[in-house]
Amino acid sequence: MSDRFTMIDVKSSLLVAVGYSKPTRALILEFKRKRIYRYENVPEKVYTDLLDAPSHGKFFHQHIRNEFDCTELTEDDLKQLQRN
Repeated sequence: MSDRFTMIDVKSSLLVAVGYSKPTRALILEFKRKRIYRYENVPEKVYTDLLDAPSHGKFFHQHIRNEFDCTELTEDDLKQLQRN
């Protein structure tokens, strides 16, 4: 993972933090279960709608999960994430 992300903490029963890269259209989601995934080719509107959603978990299940290719990040990948 060569690009860097600023992670934004969110109040959610499912998610801990969210990050997005405009140049690569990659969405990073950190889950409460200590797993972090990178979703590919995510429109910026999906990212902003996720941040604005009254329920981040519900939005994730309805609009992100199973809609975009994703990979679980490794420990080396996690070192590149910046927390806001």
